[in-house]
Amino acid sequence: MPRKTIIFGNGLGRALDNDFFQLPAAMKTVWETNDLISNDQRRLIASAIEGVEVGDGPTNEEELFGTQLALMAFRVLQFAVKDDELEHWLTKDAISYPEALQRYTYMVAKYFHGFDLTECDNENWEPFIDALVGFIFDSKSHVATLNYDTLLYAPFNEEREIGGKTIQLCSGFSGTLRDGYTANTGFSDSNMQRKHWNQASAAFYMHLHGSPLFVDAGDGTPKKINRSQLAYEDGSQRSHIVLTNGKMKPSVIQASKVLQMYWDHLPVAIGESEEIVIFGYSGCDDHLNKLIKNNRSDKTIKVVQRTNGDPAQQKKDWKNRLGGEVNLVTFDNILEFRDW
Repeated sequence: MPRKTIIFGNGLGRALDNDFFQLPAAMKTVWETNDLISNDQRRLIASAIEGVEVGDGPTNEEELFGTQLALMAFRVLQFAVKDDELEHWLTKDAISYPEALQRYTYMVAKYFHGFDLTECDNENWEPFIDALVGFIFDSKSHVATLNYDTLLYAPFNEEREIGGKTIQLCSGFSGTLRDGYTANTGFSDSNMQRKHWNQASAAFYMHLHGSPLFVDAGDGTPKKINRSQLAYEDGSQRSHIVLTNGKMKPSVIQASKVLQMYWDHLPVAIGESEEIVIFGYSGCDDHLNKLIKNNRSDKTIKVVQRTNGDPAQQKKDWKNRLGGEVNLVTFDNILEFRDW
């Protein structure tokens, strides 16, 4: 069975519950909930967003351009000035800005993990997941996500009975998918190098835009918490999450050891694959499009998306983004897709 690289966007969640899994819904909920961010934190964040009032808050990633610029300016000054001298250069509010932005970003990502799959009654979900998990196991295909990995966490980490086989995709070094993390060594490139097992038997699991499950320990070392611990995380620890204007995403990725590790391995995954499958992704992240375009060679690309608009124009748009022909597959509900 041919190995592939499968890239998931937020369309996976929207096909399951369109209202809950829209990013504007998450941003609005976090902004308006006092238990999640304070009034002072709202004011600080809004002050870095042109045209956005404190009472309304941001509603999309494009509006967050200024928030990263402000953070970069803070980091430059922090690098140039001793920490105990910062108060002579910045107000007390300004010094607390990184903490405010960190908490807001974390809470938006955490919002999506609040979805209860046990109450999901979508008739397409379980058949879709069984087909996906079975294909990944049989083909040892690589997986990359852009959606904070809420919906795939349980299906990939728990045992599933599929076609008479017991499959657990994520199970340390004995599983099919490796995310570069172990309890002993933390996140490490060495955990992705597959030195001690057959390369064909293990695949990469790359969280391209991070996850609220990835936070820094007290000594600054990245660690992975489990979902039961997530309820107690308040965003005060540094996390590894991409939530910003598209032009600023590469700088956020470069600033994170964890995220950069995944992006470094995506070209390797594509190189080992016979096909790239792009599932539920809008095509708006130029940094991802460029990487695929530069590494696709003569590989075929299958784009699975919701039926919407003129297919001929959509294929033309994808060709421009990815530098070549694509096989466009559309559904009214993309969870009906089975032909991995």
